[in-house]
Amino acid sequence: MQKALADADKAIEINPAYHLAYFSRGRIYNDLGKKAKASADFDKGVALVAKSASAHSARAWLHTEQKEYDKAIASYERALEIEPTLAEAYNGMGNVYQAQGEHEKAVEAYDKAIELAPRSPYTFSARASSKVQLKQWADALGDLDRSLTLAPRFASGYFARGELHYVRGDKEDALADYRSAAEYAPDEKYKKLAQKKVDSVQKELAK
Repeated sequence: MQKALADADKAIEINPAYHLAYFSRGRIYNDLGKKAKASADFDKGVALVAKSASAHSARAWLHTEQKEYDKAIASYERALEIEPTLAEAYNGMGNVYQAQGEHEKAVEAYDKAIELAPRSPYTFSARASSKVQLKQWADALGDLDRSLTLAPRFASGYFARGELHYVRGDKEDALADYRSAAEYAPDEKYKKLAQKKVDSVQKELAK
């Protein structure tokens, strides 16, 4: 992290008008827990390209990370004023509403994101999470199926579908999905989590 921070500093030293360097350094500061410095860098980056919808969307992401949800929504709305077809802004708004437990609003935002960018597996998976909370089981399963059609090695998608199958009592299907989640896990920690589910369901089916 410190080496990454040094590189970002150097990039800004070479070109103080390079807005993406401020966003990069802001993410590093956020990961290091230096929220004030992260906010300052994102503000600087946006100031350099104030008419960029993606820049406002990037700052909205930081507000979301820092649980400043009203500011996040305002930044996403500003992004959409500039570029009404920016799918990532609608997706981000969905994430904010989901974090706040406003799942009906989240689904509406994800609907718009999918309308604009219908090949994002992550948006289908996110919408499924809100539909689960709304007890729209069949629709949630359809979204997860679509997500995995678009990204056949999407470990989180398999894990989420496994969870849904499990609560619906479809343990055989759940087991198959947990196995796929373990197979495609992006790291050892996630692999262990999925494998734990595999072991647990196998024991239940063996009874």
